[in-house]
Amino acid sequence: MTDFISLRLTRSPALATNVTPTSAPRNCNSNDVSPQERFLQHLTDLSGGNFLYAELTLELVERGHLVIKSNSFKVLPVSVSEVFLLELNLRWAQNKTRVTTHVLYFLKLSQVPQKIIF
Repeated sequence: MTDFISLRLTRSPALATNVTPTSAPRNCNSNDVSPQERFLQHLTDLSGGNFLYAELTLELVERGHLVIKSNSFKVLPVSVSEVFLLELNLRWAQNKTRVTTHVLYFLKLSQVPQKIIF
């Protein structure tokens, strides 16, 4: 898992940039590890060996939907279900009118009584 996340961090400049916290570190010692290494360790711990969780979380960070603001990485989802919920909310918000139109169209075709629907 560590190798996979490390490879993604090195191959994607956008991901490496988005992983660096926007706020300044409180105690900055020369012995401190880099933000990428802290992110690598934190995501490895959160994933628990789940590649789907790691991949989807990395994609969200890379696209800028998850913005890392502090060294604690509290903005990261803690489970696969949270990742899916975030993805669905992002897609639903962007295509809400189109999706609603399609859903209503199929409900009309299925002859479902309206008081059941609403």
